[in-house]
Amino acid sequence: GWVACQRGDLEGGTAQIQTGLELHAATGARLPRAYYMTYLLDALLLAGRPAEGLAAAREALAMSETQFDVFYDAELFRLQGELLRASGEAAEAEASFRKALDVARSQEARAFELRAAAGLARLLAEQGRAGEALPPLEAAYAAFQEGFATRDLQEARELLGRLSVSPPDPRG
Repeated sequence: GWVACQRGDLEGGTAQIQTGLELHAATGARLPRAYYMTYLLDALLLAGRPAEGLAAAREALAMSETQFDVFYDAELFRLQGELLRASGEAAEAEASFRKALDVARSQEARAFELRAAAGLARLLAEQGRAGEALPPLEAAYAAFQEGFATRDLQEARELLGRLSVSPPDPRG
């Protein structure tokens, strides 16, 4: 379903993901539900359905509070931040991105840290706060020694390039 969404079939792909999650739940399995939920959140974000995505994010994060499957919490918080950003809830989005950064750093999950830093950087740049956006993104990007052909690192490099040529933040 996620691949279908990436290829432009947002409705069909999202429906496939939802069906898969329902079938997974029907088996009684609880792990790795958070991982599968990230696909649904991403699909709902792409489909422009942030309200549904936020409800699903709350469900996934609530589940992680009661089980040991917390590895994807940073990604769940990041996706929640993207959904909040899409909903125009900038302050809540910033808090979610910062929580994603904290969780990723505590787990030493570099890929999730990079994604969270990029999401935060985009949000702060939209608010004219590019100076604040650079340090976390630069730090996350600098932690990588390889894999620079991956989409996440390419997007981060491009974002760093755009932010570093932005005019300084007049607020300091």
